Amino acid sequence: MKYFQVKLSCLVAFITFILALSSCQKNSDPGQSTTKFSASTASYAEDKGLLNIGVTLSSSQAQDVTIQYTWGGAAGTYLDGDFRFVTPGSIVIKAGETTGTIQLQIIDDTQIDADDVVTLTLSGTSSNAKPSTVASENTFDLTITNNDVAPTGKLQVDLVWGTGTTSVDAVNLDLYAQSGVTISNDQISSEGSTLVSSRATAGFETFFIDPAAADEDYYLVVAYTSGSTAVNYTMTLNGLGYSNSTATETFASSDAGMASFFGPFSKSGSTFTYTGGRVAGTPGSAGGPKGMNPARRHPLGVRVGV
Repeated sequence: MKYFQVKLSCLVAFITFILALSSCQKNSDPGQSTTKFSASTASYAEDKGLLNIGVTLSSSQAQDVTIQYTWGGAAGTYLDGDFRFVTPGSIVIKAGETTGTIQLQIIDDTQIDADDVVTLTLSGTSSNAKPSTVASENTFDLTITNNDVAPTGKLQVDLVWGTGTTSVDAVNLDLYAQSGVTISNDQISSEGSTLVSSRATAGFETFFIDPAAADEDYYLVVAYTSGSTAVNYTMTLNGLGYSNSTATETFASSDAGMASFFGPFSKSGSTFTYTGGRVAGTPGSAGGPKGMNPARRHPLGVRVGV
């Protein structure tokens, strides 16, 4: 009888061990850890700089967890124009840890524009985790507030562009103010000379026209300098009688090497008057004058202003 009891107790111990081992394996099965954002919203001024967006796991894992994310934005919110990701597309939470960060760099520019809204969504994970199914945990809404004001003593001209969720650096647009432009037979026969230009490689251009500039007619020129895709762009005027007066246009993918001339603008002292023949388009976001359509589109040949 004692022998049987010993054997039985050994059997019970063995079964208990197997059950405990099974329980441990079950607890570490793929998908048992849930990923979510540490917060659902945040708002920062565009001079914030580097931002760490927290992501957490409900439990640590024996293996690294890879978490993928996507982003979307309000109209006029552009990757590498308003912000850029330090860790684009995915992050890794190391084995044994439960927190990670998506790093986002907010770009502080001089443009006068609306607040930007960026929405991040956890889109997938490695097999040992899964995104939360709760919408408020699976998405993060970031508002980037504009910190720039319109100038009072000069005209500010801003240019922004976007290609969907692709980086704006996939194309390059440049911005010029040209004087002495001549038109013959409805074609631009002379590009004139450059008063001022902005030829940055990032996703925006800005320059100022001072009242001290010569009183004459000027054209504002948007040049599709390089790229191979369709691109939407918006040019905005502020200061000296203008308040968010906009021109919104599109270059087709085949328009690389072309430039759109907006004007003429007749300058007299501190007054810039748009006298172009085509005044139509989208009203300014602040209810200002209607937008401007390009008066002419012209092949660059020799790059405008160079």
